[in-house]
Amino acid sequence: MNLQKFTGAGKHQIGRKTILISRLGKFWISSEASKFINGFTHCVFYHDAEEQIIGLKFTNEVLPYSNLIGIRGKSGNREIAATYFLKSIGYDYSTSVKFEAHETEIDGGPGFYIDLKEPLA
Repeated sequence: MNLQKFTGAGKHQIGRKTILISRLGKFWISSEASKFINGFTHCVFYHDAEEQIIGLKFTNEVLPYSNLIGIRGKSGNREIAATYFLKSIGYDYSTSVKFEAHETEIDGGPGFYIDLKEPLA
């Protein structure tokens, strides 16, 4: 038997901020990206139909009858329910797709955006 050690790179890359849109209609925030949103309890969704970009703004401000969605999970990967939002923008989430999470500022607060035209392999 002549076993050879695998030295190639896999899909998982330590330190990469990613967001997966799951086939269950949820945003899964990678553990590295979750470090950016520690301390925040809610998320507001944004969408640019022409550029095919989704924005996620993070906040602790809770207003009655607002469009805030709670962030689940306290460490590691975090989860944000998004079924209604994804349906309303016409996004087909029947298969899970991962995207690079880009840090940005949205309406004066911290956030991420993902480019729907650039899924990760």
